[in-house]
Amino acid sequence: MKKTFLLLMLLAAMGSAMAQQHVLLGTCHNGGASSNGTIWMGDSAGNNIHVLHSFINTDGAMPLGNMVQAPNGNIYGVTAYGGCNDSCVLYEYNLTNNTCTDVFDFYCTLGGTYPKDGLILGTDGNLYGMTPAYMFRFNPNTHVLDSIYTFQNGTGIDPLGRLLQVNNLFYGMTTDGGSYADGVIFSFDMNTHSYSVLHNFNDTLGKNPYYGSLIKASNGKLYGMTYAGGVTAVGVIFEYDLSNNQYSALHQFNYLTGSYPRSSLIQGIDGKLYGMTYSDGANNYGVIFNFDIATSTYIVLFNFDGTFSGAYPNRELMQADNGKLYGICTGGGSNNNGTAFSIDPSTNTFTKLIDFNTATTGNSPDCPFFEAVMPMDASVGNLSEKEFSVFPTSANDKITLDNLPSNGNTINIINMVGQSVYRQMVEGTRVDLDIHTLPNGVYSVIISGYGGPLSRRFVKI
Repeated sequence: MKKTFLLLMLLAAMGSAMAQQHVLLGTCHNGGASSNGTIWMGDSAGNNIHVLHSFINTDGAMPLGNMVQAPNGNIYGVTAYGGCNDSCVLYEYNLTNNTCTDVFDFYCTLGGTYPKDGLILGTDGNLYGMTPAYMFRFNPNTHVLDSIYTFQNGTGIDPLGRLLQVNNLFYGMTTDGGSYADGVIFSFDMNTHSYSVLHNFNDTLGKNPYYGSLIKASNGKLYGMTYAGGVTAVGVIFEYDLSNNQYSALHQFNYLTGSYPRSSLIQGIDGKLYGMTYSDGANNYGVIFNFDIATSTYIVLFNFDGTFSGAYPNRELMQADNGKLYGICTGGGSNNNGTAFSIDPSTNTFTKLIDFNTATTGNSPDCPFFEAVMPMDASVGNLSEKEFSVFPTSANDKITLDNLPSNGNTINIINMVGQSVYRQMVEGTRVDLDIHTLPNGVYSVIISGYGGPLSRRFVKI
C-alpha cells in the first residue's frame, strides 16, 4: 500500500492533464561562453540545436554523463569541476525560467571523486547515482544527498556508469575490484541495503565495463558491454540471466567491426540491441551496430569517417518518438569538435545534425541525447478536444488508452531516460496495451501526429 501511494503521488507531482511537447537535450564537456561547457537543446526531431546554458563555474563546469528529468520537471546532471573548490557538482536546470543551480558539491560535502556518469530516477521519486567511491541518493525537492553504500575493493570499486532499477533492486557494474580486479556485476537491495556480487569480470569473458549501464531486455535478461577483455581483448557483448545467475559472452568485438565500446546498449522497438564502439571499424573511428539477441547476429550499420560524420562515438544511443536513433561523437566533424547525429534503423540513413563549435555551441559532447518534456505553447490550440486518458495510472500488466484523438495513431512509450520501449500503430479511439514485460518505473505514453505530440504518464509496478 505504501509503495502504491508513493507511486501515485509521483504521478500527481508530474502532472497529467496538460498536453506536452518533447525536446532533445544534451551537454558539451567544454567550450561555450565561459569555456566551462554547455547544455544544448533541439526540437523533437533533433533539429535546430542551440545552447540553452553556458556553465559559469559557480554552477558547475565540464558536464558529463546523462541527464534526467525529475517529477518536479527540472533537469539534473553532474559536472567534473566547478562549484565549491572547483571540484564537482550536481546541478539543477529549470526549463521554465532557464536557470541553472549548483544544488550539491560532491568533494566539499562527502569527499572522494566525482561521478563519471549521470543519474537515474527511482520509482520513489529520488535520483540515484554513483561515484567511484560510493552509491548515493538525492532528493530533488529537499536537495538532500546521502551516501547509501561505500564500494570496497574485494567486491568491486570504481563504477564509471550508472544504475538500473528493477523492482526494489538496483543493478550495476564496477570497472575495477572483485576477484580478478577486473570489475563486477552487482545488485543492491534498497529495502535491506544489502550488496551482492553477481559476476566477477575476467580477462577471458570480458572485463572493465566503462560508461553507461546494464539494460533489462524484453526477455527479462540483463545485457551490457565491457570495454576490454574477451578473446580479442577489445571487449564483449554479454548477457546475464537473472533466473539462473548465468553470465554469457555473446559477441567478441574486433578491430575490423568495432572495438572498445564505452557506453550502454539500448533495445530498439524492433527488439534488437543497438550500440556503438568507441574506435576501429572500417575507418578506425568507431561504428554503430545492432545485435539480434534471437540469432546472436552482429551487424555494422555505419562506420564513422572522422571528418564528416565524426569520430569516437561516446555514451549510448537514444531512440526517440520518431523511431530514429540519436547519438554524439566526442571528436571529429568539420570543426574537429564533435558531432550530433541521427540514424534511421529501418533504412540505415545517417544524418548529421550539427558540427559542434567551441565558441558557440561548445565542444566534446559527453552526454547521450535525452528526451525531456515541456508544456506545449499556447498556440497549439484547444487541447480540450484532444485529451486522452490512461488508466489505471499505476498498473502491473495492462493499461488502457481511451478517447484517442483520431484513427491511425502512433503510440510510443518512453522510459525516464528517454528511450523508446514500445511503439505501434493503432486504429480506433481505445486500445489496451500489455506492459507486463516492462521494468518497474515511470513512463510517458506519447500520441504523435495530431497537433501534438500529446503525452500522459503511468507507473509500472
